[in-house]
Amino acid sequence: MGDSGDRWMATSQASAAAGARRAGAEAARRALAGRAPALVVVQSAGHLDHVEVLSGVRSVTGEAPLLGGSATDAFGAEGPATDVVVTALGGPGLRAATAASSAPDVRARGAEVARALEHVAGRHRLLLLLPDGLDYSQDQLVRGVYDVAGPSLPVVGGGSSAVVGRERTALLHGGEVRRGGVVAAVLAADRPFGVGAHHGMRPVGDALVVTGSTGLEVRTLDGEPALDAYLARLSAPSAAHYDASAFAAFAQLHPLGLARRRREEARVVVGADLRHRTLQFVTPVPQGGLVRLMEGDAGSVLQAARTACDEAVGGLGDHAPAGLVVFSCVARRQLLGEDGVAAEVASVREVGGSATSVSHSFGEIARTSGYAGCHNQTLVALAV
Repeated sequence: MGDSGDRWMATSQASAAAGARRAGAEAARRALAGRAPALVVVQSAGHLDHVEVLSGVRSVTGEAPLLGGSATDAFGAEGPATDVVVTALGGPGLRAATAASSAPDVRARGAEVARALEHVAGRHRLLLLLPDGLDYSQDQLVRGVYDVAGPSLPVVGGGSSAVVGRERTALLHGGEVRRGGVVAAVLAADRPFGVGAHHGMRPVGDALVVTGSTGLEVRTLDGEPALDAYLARLSAPSAAHYDASAFAAFAQLHPLGLARRRREEARVVVGADLRHRTLQFVTPVPQGGLVRLMEGDAGSVLQAARTACDEAVGGLGDHAPAGLVVFSCVARRQLLGEDGVAAEVASVREVGGSATSVSHSFGEIARTSGYAGCHNQTLVALAV
């Protein structure tokens, strides 16, 4: 458990070997330790019966504000990845409320949850945003929050995830399991929260203009076929030009960086059309945008985890962290491998202590200024 003055945070985990409901109850019981939480965050393995998980959690937490989602992997305080992780936050200086939206228009969803949570007042406020990770318009969700809350409300979160091709993603809100949409919580207190985000990739060469893009496909960069411009400027091995598996291995370490005011936001390249010479993404890369080609390795990616967490803790000022809530992209998991993931989790815990949860996400959100803040291949951290 972490304790920062009158604010506390704790996380616990449980295996579902004896049943999903029991796992939810056990993790919640250890996290709460008899205390009344202001907010409960639940991460549940994609293959579980989430209704049963929630039943177990709420048998302990009662009607306390709760949100969460499915996760490819989740880590609590007690070691390697497990089936259910429960994080609880509380103390007299912390207030929270939750909201959910399944509005057909993604931007309207962001606006709807932001508007529903405006009533929670505090000197410092932060929005925890958990969208469906298979919604590839998370940038519009963040823009919708901005439409209502403006630039002063920090936003952090990550998309629900699952084992691709085997499981469905899910969102958790109160006692309800939701498919699609977004769930959100506002945190309010008299002391600041901290947000950090880093991907560990380095820009390569000059910036390029996205001269042709449609949705999740970039057709041309600087007027050239996007795939050819991308491979040539990165001096890719010859096999990546014509072999899909060779391209995938190369692209894993070479995202695009979409230029923003403070830094590049990583956009992971998930595929290519080898015939039409286009690049494919899970987050839109807008036509007319300025991008940098990027590269990295396991070492730079691991260092980024520590940098993001240190940045989040730095946002607390003179206050010690009670703990961290961390979202790490599934693309980082694939890049690092099992040993690298263990090293990343250990690094995060060195900063946040035992009251730290880590989950792998489909898309990450971190916005402290402006209207943008949608990331790929990034680790984002919330310090409380």
